[in-house]
Amino acid sequence: MIARNEVAINMTPDEVTRALGKPAKTTSRLDAGGREELWEFVRFERVPQEVAGYDRYGRIVKNVVYVKVPAGKLSIAFNDGLVSSLEQSEGTLARAAQVKIVAVPFTVAY
Repeated sequence: MIARNEVAINMTPDEVTRALGKPAKTTSRLDAGGREELWEFVRFERVPQEVAGYDRYGRIVKNVVYVKVPAGKLSIAFNDGLVSSLEQSEGTLARAAQVKIVAVPFTVAY
């Protein structure tokens, strides 16, 4: 899963870091229920934008500049050191290989 940039419930912070890299933002909260950490991963795209400017002779020319805009966001919540929830918004995090939210396989015995 790590090689395919996938994240699953019950993964450790180390496994998430190996799958997706370092988070853009981290938040930590402590309450009566325990400690919760929230990691946010953001993917940016460079979007071309035309702007008017002047050349060295004072003539108006069009230039293209690239603006960085957020294109995908993934929020991962950790409780007791394990992934407890995943939330993906604003498009997809990965361009070619999309991030997949996969539940960890479990065994049922009776």
